[in-house]
This record gives sequence, C-alpha cells and structure tokens, in this order.
Amino acid sequence: MDFWTKLLPKNSHKTWTNLYLRAFLRSGDYLGLALRLGLLGLLSLLFIANPLMSAGLALLFNYLLLFQLLALYKHYDYQYLTALFPISKAKKKTNLKQLLRVILYFLTAVEFCFSFSWQKTIILLLAMLCLNEVYLPYKIKKMID
Repeated sequence: MDFWTKLLPKNSHKTWTNLYLRAFLRSGDYLGLALRLGLLGLLSLLFIANPLMSAGLALLFNYLLLFQLLALYKHYDYQYLTALFPISKAKKKTNLKQLLRVILYFLTAVEFCFSFSWQKTIILLLAMLCLNEVYLPYKIKKMID
C-alpha cells in the first residue's frame, strides 16, 4: 500500500496527512473497518428495494465509519517524537479533516455507481455533504478541543 502514500507531497503542510494515511493503510483496524462498512453500505444499496431504507442504511454505515476513523487523531500520541514536530495542532486537525473527507467522498462516489436510482443518489449526495461539511468539522472541534 506504499504506492498510495507516494501520491502525497512530502512537505511540512502534509506531514500529518502522510502519517494518518500511513496509519489508515497499515493498521489493520482502519482499512479493514472501511472495507467492511463500505461493503455493507453497497450491499444495502443493491439489495434493498426501498430507496429511503437502502440509502438510510448506507448513510448509517458511512456515519459509523466516520465516527470510528476519528480515532486516527490519537493514533500517534504514544510516540513522543511527534510532539517535536514544529507543526501546530490546527494543522493536525486540518490534515485529519482533509483525509477523512477524501475517504468519505471516495466511498460516496463508489456508492453513487451502485445506487441505480436518482432518489438514492440525491439522498446520498445531500446527506454526505451534510456529514462531511457540517458534522465532521463540528465533531473534530468538539472531540479534540
């Protein structure tokens, strides 16, 4: 999975993004969880006929994924050398927010391909925009501050 980390620039503005991506890919917890919950969301979109119910289940799985991935913020807290980084806490939060948005928007794009209904697509689009742009910054601010 190192080829994914090579896509990010290695500069001081993306230090925490690189670390979070590395933890996401290499730690068995985060990537496995994302794959399982993403698969459950796709299965709900494919096999449940009611558009509101299937989109609601997919959104529930996406919310659970987001909530569990917030633990990435504290993944490197046990390593004392990360405290020596000359990078502010605000940049750490910003990098986490950017990575989680990329993961969730990618998952949403995959779900769009399997929704097969304009109703499911609109529900997913509106709810994921609210989740990514409203709830995620609020939750990061509340949990971390």
